[in-house]
Amino acid sequence: MAHCTTYGILARDGRSVAVLRRGPTRSVLLLRWWLGSDEIEQGQWLRAQVAGERADLSPDGTHLIYLAGDWRPSREYRTYTVISRVPFFTALALWPMGDTWYGGGLFATRRHVLLHHRHDKMKMAPGFALPKGWRIEQAALHCSARRPESCYGCVIERARLIRDGWLAADGITQRDVHGSLVAIDPPLTYSRLQPGGTTWLHWLTHGLSAANTPSHLHSLRLANSNGRPLRQIDGADWGDFAPGGDLLFGHGGCLYRLPETRVQTFAREPLEDARFIADLRPLSFRRREPTREAMRW
Repeated sequence: MAHCTTYGILARDGRSVAVLRRGPTRSVLLLRWWLGSDEIEQGQWLRAQVAGERADLSPDGTHLIYLAGDWRPSREYRTYTVISRVPFFTALALWPMGDTWYGGGLFATRRHVLLHHRHDKMKMAPGFALPKGWRIEQAALHCSARRPESCYGCVIERARLIRDGWLAADGITQRDVHGSLVAIDPPLTYSRLQPGGTTWLHWLTHGLSAANTPSHLHSLRLANSNGRPLRQIDGADWGDFAPGGDLLFGHGGCLYRLPETRVQTFAREPLEDARFIADLRPLSFRRREPTREAMRW
């Protein structure tokens, strides 16, 4: 069965999660996880690299902004930022980039977008236009040599997580392991409190860019208010709390949901009491034309 990783972004209205299924080749599938029913809505594949770390959802979960990279000689644009309608990648707006130093963006509001491009790359590609009421502004996000933690995991991801209620632990050092892995020690850590509870979720990044492995090495840790560990999920790609307190996470190419009552209890096994939602590993690239709805703002 194909190896893949997942990356989930929870909509601020709490109704859905946009899920990127990545791998094993440079193909990615966009899906939508409806939290009210746990229905998984399959969307569109894209032959490109899409970094979830540089993506964001509109507050209602209907629109996605993302950076894509496609270095095939036939491509007009090697890297570009797109706004699309979930769960499709089809561009409603497109900004050519050309490199990966910048790219992607954030939704300040449903129709106000902060584009992470240089000032000379703010022009939209020919054939695209924004509808009335939408506003694009250059994002004021920069890496800082004095705060290296602002660069690991991408400044967009950091800004998005902090906006959505996560706390960032500062102070990072790096070291090379076997010439292929940049290990982060101590790990880059984001933390948030369970809604209505006293349990903390810690999302840790242990390393970046290991050969023949996912580009980011993550784990999840649940701990009580005193810091006592309750559950460790090594290899988890991402995790977040649903508004009701359930823990949503991706692990091993699958999606899981841990009920809020079990979030607060000690577990000997990482997936103990977690409800299996979907296995995304068997899915393979399939061309799909955008629906009429996907082409409308």
